Amino acid sequence: MAISSYDIYDDRTLAKMVTEGDSIAFDTLFARHSDSIYAMLLKFTGNSDDVDDLMQEAFMKAFLKIGLYNPKYDFGAWIYTIARNTFVDFNRTRKSSAINSQNFARYSFSSMNFKISLLSRFIIFFSRREI
Repeated sequence: MAISSYDIYDDRTLAKMVTEGDSIAFDTLFARHSDSIYAMLLKFTGNSDDVDDLMQEAFMKAFLKIGLYNPKYDFGAWIYTIARNTFVDFNRTRKSSAINSQNFARYSFSSMNFKISLLSRFIIFFSRREI
């Protein structure tokens, strides 16, 4: 069945269909909600590359946790919450990595009058990031 034939179903029905193994139902949910989630994440990050990664992670989480969705609540609000929390986690990790690398460069090297090169700063920054 094509995605367009799924347009007759509401989000709650589609979510139930996903739990029963219907991947096209999830594609339909993605098509319905991806633009608004993308816009929200772009507003938060200001970076389309980060948004692409966050979108993938958020919708993967939703797919894997669809069995936990409670149909008493709006599916759009549920996926929005997952995307927002994914951004919060991403932002927390990014800030933590930046602070750790700045503190390391500032306190470890400046106190010894050691000049750290830009390349070394990048190496320190990326080695502390969780991949």
